[in-house]
Amino acid sequence: MESHEMEMNVPQENAAWIEAANQLHARIAGQEMMMAQVQEANRNLHEMMHVLLRQQTVASGSGDNDRAMAALIGRSLRKFDGQRDKLVVNEWLMRMKSDLDICMPADALDSQKVIVASRFFERDAALLWAARPEEQRKGLAEAGWDAFANFVRTAFEPPQAHLTARTNLYQLKQGKMTVAEFEQNLRMTALSVEDVTDAELNTIFTLGLKEKLRIEVARQDTRTLEESLKVALAAEQVAKFGGDMSQVIKNSSSTHSRAFSSHSGSAPMDLGAMDKRKSGKTKVKCYHCGERGHIKPKCPKLKERLAGGPPEPEN
Repeated sequence: MESHEMEMNVPQENAAWIEAANQLHARIAGQEMMMAQVQEANRNLHEMMHVLLRQQTVASGSGDNDRAMAALIGRSLRKFDGQRDKLVVNEWLMRMKSDLDICMPADALDSQKVIVASRFFERDAALLWAARPEEQRKGLAEAGWDAFANFVRTAFEPPQAHLTARTNLYQLKQGKMTVAEFEQNLRMTALSVEDVTDAELNTIFTLGLKEKLRIEVARQDTRTLEESLKVALAAEQVAKFGGDMSQVIKNSSSTHSRAFSSHSGSAPMDLGAMDKRKSGKTKVKCYHCGERGHIKPKCPKLKERLAGGPPEPEN
């Protein structure tokens, strides 16, 4: 009797396994079909994007746009793939606007420039642009470059980007970089931080230096980033090639620079209080436009370029 019941259970267990296997195969087949549909939708989206761009190009003057495209490609302008990084977004917009002003005719419409710029989208950026309704794309083109730039910034600047940028700025360290490379990295990172002061940059720069350089800068009682940079460069030179520190600083200082105290017995200043000091009568110099009275991150000409304003005259 027991053997007969076991023989009855075996077919039932096999049937259960077969049913489970069939369900699994059906689920896999459904997922494969879904993936195929997504891939097909992406292909259709790309084709639709290219068709729409060609239609817009014809409507806006294909000759000028094609020539501008060829010129921009010749300038090795990289495409924008939708990377969600504030600095990357602003640099791409600034470079694109500058190159468009150079490569396109002086009487070219903003709508033409927007159309050409959108043809340098790829991946996420291209998909987002193609997914916009045709009326919205036309509206952005007709509204001009500023509206297009605001659309790109809103779409791809990450949330809380200003907080992330300020955190990254305060965490900068010299590491294996030279003093000049570290200072350049500091200024580039500061472009993404609003309302950063020269006192803040001076503190961040000094605290981020290698220990020996940091101590030497503190001894000189520097009050601006420009002064700290000169001392750090001089200390780096002395460490590599030897020489007298005070003489190297003197040789590297311009006649407009404030005299430094080079007494070796001076106690290092309180680095935490550096940002509380006033810069006195010495006006800082902007490393972007060359004018005094402001620093590069607060340069009105740079902000105008980032916002898509008119290009600066070449020197």
